[in-house]
Amino acid sequence: MKKRRVKKPFSDFWYKKYLSSRDFLIIENSFQREQQQKQETIFSLGNGFICCRGTLEETPVGCNPGTYWSGIYDQQGVQVTEIVNLPNPFKFKIKVNGLKLNVSEGYLKHQRILDLKKCALFRKTIFDIKSQRFDFQSLRFLSKSNPHLGAFQILFTPLTGDVTLEVENFIDSQVVNQNSKVCHFEVLKSISRKNYELLHIKTLEDRYSVCYAAALKIKKQNQEHLNSNKLLRFKLKKGETISFTKFFSIYTTRETAAKNLEVFAKDDLKEALNTGFEELFSRHIKFWNKIWKESDLKITGPLNIQRALRFNIYQHLIAVDERNPDIGIPAKGLTGEGYKGHIFWDAEIFNLPFFVFNAPQIAKNLLIYRYSCLKEAKKRAKDMGYQGALFGWETADSGSDCTPSGIQGEEILTGKYEQHISGDVAFGVYNYFRATGDEQFMLDYGLEIIFETARFWASRLTRGKDNFYHLSQIMGPDEFHLIVNDNTYTNYLAKWNLSIASSLYRQFLFHNQFEKVVKKIGLTKAEIEEWNKKAGNIFISKRQDSLIFDSFKNYSRKKYLPIKKRNELGLPLKPELSLKQLGKTQLIKQPDVVMLFYLFPEQFDFKTIKSNFEFYEQRTVHHSSLSAPISSLVALYSKDYSKAKYYFLLSLFCDLKDFYKNTVSGVHMASCGGVWQVIFRGFLGARFKNGSLEFCSNVPNYLKSIKMRFKFKGRNFEIKATSKKLKIKSLSKLPVKIESKKNFARISVS
Repeated sequence: MKKRRVKKPFSDFWYKKYLSSRDFLIIENSFQREQQQKQETIFSLGNGFICCRGTLEETPVGCNPGTYWSGIYDQQGVQVTEIVNLPNPFKFKIKVNGLKLNVSEGYLKHQRILDLKKCALFRKTIFDIKSQRFDFQSLRFLSKSNPHLGAFQILFTPLTGDVTLEVENFIDSQVVNQNSKVCHFEVLKSISRKNYELLHIKTLEDRYSVCYAAALKIKKQNQEHLNSNKLLRFKLKKGETISFTKFFSIYTTRETAAKNLEVFAKDDLKEALNTGFEELFSRHIKFWNKIWKESDLKITGPLNIQRALRFNIYQHLIAVDERNPDIGIPAKGLTGEGYKGHIFWDAEIFNLPFFVFNAPQIAKNLLIYRYSCLKEAKKRAKDMGYQGALFGWETADSGSDCTPSGIQGEEILTGKYEQHISGDVAFGVYNYFRATGDEQFMLDYGLEIIFETARFWASRLTRGKDNFYHLSQIMGPDEFHLIVNDNTYTNYLAKWNLSIASSLYRQFLFHNQFEKVVKKIGLTKAEIEEWNKKAGNIFISKRQDSLIFDSFKNYSRKKYLPIKKRNELGLPLKPELSLKQLGKTQLIKQPDVVMLFYLFPEQFDFKTIKSNFEFYEQRTVHHSSLSAPISSLVALYSKDYSKAKYYFLLSLFCDLKDFYKNTVSGVHMASCGGVWQVIFRGFLGARFKNGSLEFCSNVPNYLKSIKMRFKFKGRNFEIKATSKKLKIKSLSKLPVKIESKKNFARISVS
């Protein structure tokens, strides 16, 4: 049998001393031009404020450098606002004897390692260009201890003879957004002083300014000095090593006033230089150790699954930071420009649960971002003739809807008709409240969101001749059927939104701060009674004498088109039909009805869940990365363990193996969040019940055991589970009641 080649770090790697255990390492053992942009996404670094794609230092032809600061967008020169690609601080070009050092020109060995635990990127390349060999090693990171700082270090050694070295040393402002080809900023100042360089830019709409301060420290023959010249020359003997260590500091007007930018950037740079590279990296590592202690998910199972689980968690950890308030999570995180960096329903339904149970302050910040969008959401509802709040289908920094009206001549209708977003946001708010018990958040933000979204649904519903309330001209998660009546997912979510708003009104009625909320939004008891009445009479399309819910009204009249062809992954091939033709069939893009069992499993019995899952599994094309984790979890609820495993692994390796062929534009954040939910809600069986949190182990044999920490109502817990046994222990001194029996446990907090 042929042995599988095991990926491990080179034995002569100088930075090897820093590396974590192999189950935290994502390793690349070769450079492939056609995979370059995908790998840049995979090897992205971030600290919750800034994220940089893993572009090689020499920026080879065909690369896609990306540097993104959370919340910085610009619309100049494009149809809708998009996240701004900022100057690249990691570019560092070298010429040796007049030859450009570029991995695409030739190498003997090449390896890059993303250390997930330390959020650091390592590299070792033995260049082989025109019979000359050079050893190039590097380490880069974006500081977590001080998120305004970053640094990289390069060690260069000629291996075959004496050389003359030329180095280009500057922050690269010659960047554009990849798809629009627009540079969204102008340079206000670019200067080089004796010991540092400064770059000050502002976005074209003049809404944000960004300032970089950087310094290069050079060490040769045990002599060290600073040099900020843009072009540097050195002579090196064979076997002689020179090191380049670059520190940079970045400040934006999202954190401070424009007048402070240069001062703050220079002050932080000075501090970094005084601290030194190793100590700065050490502080960064300590910060990450604390984060992983609370967020890690350990399994007893295959190494590749353990790595992939941590990769999916890592994407959450680099996207946001609790010190960075009032931001959302874009659909591609901060690892690329897919969907223009916009924020969708993915944030509340797929990503928020990870933070709710791991980092509640971040979850709170994400929901405060939605609260900051509430003014625009109310304006949007009013402009469309409704009351309450209708959140934008795609949003950015301002909270207004920024869904494109069309792409390449094709009209985009999601922005106008995919209105379930308001229910999704309300669900996220309530999910946070159930898990944290944070009454003050609800009084300050959450209740207003839930009441205003309920108000929207109440005004959006119309009463039909059948005396039921209907939602006409709507679109559900299934975007093959563009405009339908009574989409079941949307109707059910509206029903829930109205019901939970009424329930929360009663729950908070006698709280001494509640009257302030009621007065602010002009809420009346009569309005609550109206919500109750409408919630009880919303039309839900269910077939007579059947457990099957129709995706929307008259769905059963569409043509049933059997799925016959599948791709190499086993996924259905989308028929070569126009969108209009697909709309005449029962084929759906992604789970729609099945989404209800994903959100509200406790409200449906086993037979209903299983029957609908099997029915729609025959009709779902899974033409979205959101589809697989939903299908995995609902397959578990249906006890279809084979399908659950298939969709779980599809989600797990979605980006690492580029299953959807678009990882070049960023990771699939919803899939990353869905993977965590399959573990927590599926394999560990987490479920809310009567104010408690229950677990029922359903750990599959291929994982053997799961161990993780989580938070619930201000307490910290650790859970260990196998297929037959589940144990939870409290890590807090606060009172809590834990009931356990074999593979079942219940946590109750009074």
